[in-house]
Amino acid sequence: MFNCIKADALRVLKKASFNVMTLIVVLLMIGAAALTLLVKVDPGKAGLKEAIAAAEQSDDGEMTGEQAMELLADAFTFESRAEAYSGFVSPVLGMLGLLIGVPIFLAVFSDDFKSKAMQTAIGCGISRSKLILCRIMEVIWLICQTAIIFSVVGTVCALVLGGNAKIIGEILGDVWLSTAKIIFYVSIPMMIVYAMQNATLALVTFILMTLGTVDMVLSGIGAIPILSKHNIDPSMITIGSVLDKATDMKYNLWPLMWVILIVCYIILPVFLTMKIFEKKELEF
Repeated sequence: MFNCIKADALRVLKKASFNVMTLIVVLLMIGAAALTLLVKVDPGKAGLKEAIAAAEQSDDGEMTGEQAMELLADAFTFESRAEAYSGFVSPVLGMLGLLIGVPIFLAVFSDDFKSKAMQTAIGCGISRSKLILCRIMEVIWLICQTAIIFSVVGTVCALVLGGNAKIIGEILGDVWLSTAKIIFYVSIPMMIVYAMQNATLALVTFILMTLGTVDMVLSGIGAIPILSKHNIDPSMITIGSVLDKATDMKYNLWPLMWVILIVCYIILPVFLTMKIFEKKELEF
């Protein structure tokens, strides 16, 4: 089983599309560091969030033109370049689902059907359940490998810019939170892949989940009067919402939250995929 995962993962690592997108993310992270040279550094500045809060607490509740200009200036003023880097690199890391998740999804699942490698593997005696386990473990391997690269790049850039442990922790948190989201997002469309034996619709589903479209649709459903009256919000069960709540929880609750996430969004979808694909007639 390990040899099967290793062989296909090495195949993906040799693909130009995967390596190009990984390089693009690295360059964007370095570019974010270079962009900090354009910002104003003032250790005494409270920052944008504090400036907005101060404006809201003014006597008349309205901002004058002078206050608005000061607020705009605060948006480009940071206590340090490392702090600015943390803010600039965060949107880049938030796009990992599209920049890295899509190439991995296509390489692992779409290529599997195009080349008929899955049918060949099953014909050689590999069980369907083992094949599915190999694919999800391969996805985890590839995504975590890229996350390690981005963690190293982000840490080095932050250190060069004088970052402390807190800022480095924020960057690493963004990297691995995005990584976890990609893994969770892959496990659900995977059911569609093996149910239809086609990766196109599953890829569209993955992209919609990554963009947060599914969350927005469920939030809209939750706005229906009969549901909102009883405080029923379907979007609260989505991966993004659960992860956001997990990051707000106290440290001692994190292990339990991660266990729930892994069970609900990886183990259960993989089990259902096995059941769906168990007696599915193969298409050639």
